[in-house]
Amino acid sequence: MMPHNTQSKPYFLADEAACEALTDMPPRSEEELDVVTLHNQGLMNMENNPTQGFQKFQFLLQQNPFPPETFGNLLLLYIKYEVRNKHEQIIPSENP
Repeated sequence: MMPHNTQSKPYFLADEAACEALTDMPPRSEEELDVVTLHNQGLMNMENNPTQGFQKFQFLLQQNPFPPETFGNLLLLYIKYEVRNKHEQIIPSENP
């Protein structure tokens, strides 16, 4: 069995390579990108620019269909970044 640190290295390189590939893309509007690329850009932006990341996820939720991971990731990111009351924009409230 390989030591743990050598097993995790390829995953780090893959993540690093994926981020580099996304940042090397020419600038495009959200409408021009496929949903998977847009979702990945949203995830990638969360560390340095959460506002831009949240905007990309919100845009994705308006598309039909959107990647199923988008909804769950957005909820988790709202919790992680302690964004309050944003769930009301994506989960309709029930009015009696």
